[in-house]
Amino acid sequence: MKNKITINDVAAYTGVSPSTVSHALSGRRKISDKVRGRIFDAVEKLNYRPSYTAQVLSSKRTMLVGALVSDCGNAASGMLFEALNAELDRHSYKMVLGISGTSHERGMELLKAFSSGLVDGIINMMYQIDTNEAKVICSPVPVVTYLRQDQAPIYIDFESSIMTGLEYLWSMGHRRIGFITSHSRVYNSVDPCLSGFKHFLSLKGAEFDPLLVMEGNNTSENGGAIAERLYRQGVSAIFAGNDQMATGVYQWAMMNGVKIPEDLSVLGFDDSPLATAVCPPLTTLQMPVAEIARHTVESLVARIEGLAETAQTRVVCPTLIIRKSICTAKQST
Repeated sequence: MKNKITINDVAAYTGVSPSTVSHALSGRRKISDKVRGRIFDAVEKLNYRPSYTAQVLSSKRTMLVGALVSDCGNAASGMLFEALNAELDRHSYKMVLGISGTSHERGMELLKAFSSGLVDGIINMMYQIDTNEAKVICSPVPVVTYLRQDQAPIYIDFESSIMTGLEYLWSMGHRRIGFITSHSRVYNSVDPCLSGFKHFLSLKGAEFDPLLVMEGNNTSENGGAIAERLYRQGVSAIFAGNDQMATGVYQWAMMNGVKIPEDLSVLGFDDSPLATAVCPPLTTLQMPVAEIARHTVESLVARIEGLAETAQTRVVCPTLIIRKSICTAKQST
């Protein structure tokens, strides 16, 4: 049986050193187009397949990054995974996804597995595991904890974002506004979205009514169930913590003869593909997904490769995207 083709065989065939072949295949160093073309021609002709194990042992790198998430059910999650994957690919890394569900224990197990040599770095997107926990479990593998106000490379100003959405509703005459919170944005027992809701009402001199705020679980089914309860409280608008729950409001409204926006205005959060899939199109707050992915990955890669990185967290605010799901509130008689 013919022995397996090695990198030395490719080097001998092309008349270059094995290290030159390695650099051409990895893309980590600049190789002339002429030499690179000869190497790839040889790889194809010889049917060379690099040994992943040998690459890891030689470079001390797996070129993999683990991303720990609670679930993939939210349409906005898919947008973020694609953006993170594209950014990692730009830095020659690949993403390995670990799905924990809501189990803290399962999340910790996955972090331990990731940091046992499986990956070079970790992005912790599980809201049940805080920054310090992740660092302790993953050490010495670099880890960034996604969108946390403490020590994250980039943070969404959720409080200001919620106030932006409420200001628009207020400008349209809505005074009795129902709010569906997202439990995945609660960190260290603090919900910045709820804080923004209360702060906005205090600035307007309006009283906070706890009956108009209900905790959601990020599913459309849950959004629909909460919509019914809020509508019974006489709200003219519902602000959902994400587009997924907002579509649940739409489904409930359609099944119960409630017209959007004539009878009930709806505001979402994320600007996921769902926002333009519903009718009327959903007014929502657009998350800067590409920017989040870029800064998260750049920070993690800097830690992996021992490069200097900015110590200051970048703070960004989503943009209000106005569509057709909100109209002027009806005047009470």
